[in-house]
Amino acid sequence: MKKIVLLLLVFINLSIASGFADQRIIVDKIANSEAEQIELKIPKETKPGPGKVTIEIINDDGSIAGTAYADFCKDLDGFIHWNEPCQGFDEIASLTKLNAIVERKKLPSYDPAQEPEKNSKNMLAGLAALALIGSKKEEENEKEELEFFEGSDLAEIDDEAKWGDLSGSWEHRFTEEIDFGMIELAEKTGSRSPLFSRKVADGAYLRAICGSLASLLYPIAFTLGLLAVSSVKFQAVPPKWYLVAAILVVSTLDGFAGLISASVFFIATVFTGHVTYRSELMTVLGVGILMVAPAMIASGIRELRRSNYRDQRWERLTDYALIILLTGWTVKGVVSALNTLAHTQFAISYYATNIGFIVSVAVLIRLLLEDLAVSAYPVRLSITTPKKIEQTQFDQRISKLWRVYIFFVIASGFVGFNIKLVIGTLIFFLPSIIDMIGSRFERRIKYLYWFTPRGAFKIIAMILIGGMFSAWVKGLFASPRLFLAWSFAVLTIPGFVIRLLGVIGKKPEGDWKERSLGRWVYRVGGVGVFFLLVLMVKGVDLFAKFKSLIGK
Repeated sequence: MKKIVLLLLVFINLSIASGFADQRIIVDKIANSEAEQIELKIPKETKPGPGKVTIEIINDDGSIAGTAYADFCKDLDGFIHWNEPCQGFDEIASLTKLNAIVERKKLPSYDPAQEPEKNSKNMLAGLAALALIGSKKEEENEKEELEFFEGSDLAEIDDEAKWGDLSGSWEHRFTEEIDFGMIELAEKTGSRSPLFSRKVADGAYLRAICGSLASLLYPIAFTLGLLAVSSVKFQAVPPKWYLVAAILVVSTLDGFAGLISASVFFIATVFTGHVTYRSELMTVLGVGILMVAPAMIASGIRELRRSNYRDQRWERLTDYALIILLTGWTVKGVVSALNTLAHTQFAISYYATNIGFIVSVAVLIRLLLEDLAVSAYPVRLSITTPKKIEQTQFDQRISKLWRVYIFFVIASGFVGFNIKLVIGTLIFFLPSIIDMIGSRFERRIKYLYWFTPRGAFKIIAMILIGGMFSAWVKGLFASPRLFLAWSFAVLTIPGFVIRLLGVIGKKPEGDWKERSLGRWVYRVGGVGVFFLLVLMVKGVDLFAKFKSLIGK
């Protein structure tokens, strides 16, 4: 009796996907006769792309009697093609090769299904970040007057003059005119366009400190936008990474400056005729979102400004830790997702980590300046900060519909236009849809409040639960496309469940964190959560680590 060993070498062609080279799956089979027909079944977990099956005939004494080979290709729909060349796979190009390409049409395409697990993890991380950012305001006061990413209202400012107010750092020509103009613009546009209004008001702390000199960021942003679009010859391609990083620094300091750069890039690209099909439009959209995102993301995670931060030092320390860490991480994810969004490979994806780190440093500077403005320029800050603008019910509904549409369009880059996209979008926005049509849950079940992950812990919970769901979906489909598409639909469920628990749970009357024991539990637990977030940001698979700890 001879023993036949099937050795599957998946992605043996290193030029296709070097990261998957030398993946080996060994299957043993004992033959019952000298001539036996063997049915080869490629395991579901085999990566898509070209592969080779090595068949070794081994004698009873262990010697090799013969060797045979069979080439195959697993396509992105999960089908196995024997002795046929792989088609529809583009090489994952190196940074050197991408940097050498100057024309958009010569850039290699990118199909998210080529890297289904990577993109599934990116979707999970993005949904977790959106769940944290989008729910912060609701957890505070259950209102949604502001745009999707921004959660907090502007803090009330003390009107007692401090040393900064009495200094000459802000006394420059045109300071009064610029203060008045920016406040008027923010307040007049607030009811119709909260996003634009917040962008206009975002630099209030800088104007409080520097007066009219703070407005120098706007011509700088305009110039950077021109340099960025000209660096790629006005094509629908992400600009040079260092120009993008510079724009993101400016945008972090003042969101209105980021909006200027994004507008320049968009207008210049569109009006020069370089947006002619969907992939180019998605590229421009993705780059624009990236340029305006840092300040929105940061303000949605925690408070950028606290009027009484000296009395809440632990909370402020938490603000610094989480905002710096998660903003950089989220920006890194947005940069990495540009390939998926446009279905095109861009060189900037290789610089995602660098850009995320630079944004984190910029966020640190922003937080320090915000605290300086609160402590030393309270009167000036009260002058430069517009009053809160309430949206009408109609405008709120229009804003929500726009959020759904933008989410739908961006998610389509990952999973395509199909029923899974519709299902996932509906699940993710179902609580907002219920609220929009007027149905509300009463907070009536007290114990559910304690089972509802909140704050940064919500990300950890969604990562762990989502990882379990993703592993379950992976076992159901051999097709990378189906796995990725259904992953999106399924991964929206944890966020929905957590959100629903928060809606129907009854918040206790007192704040447990103000008690002596609760305060220490909150702080020790916060340190633990932060440690897990650091691991997540570093790329550690938390779900895989959790499985290994429980022995499964």
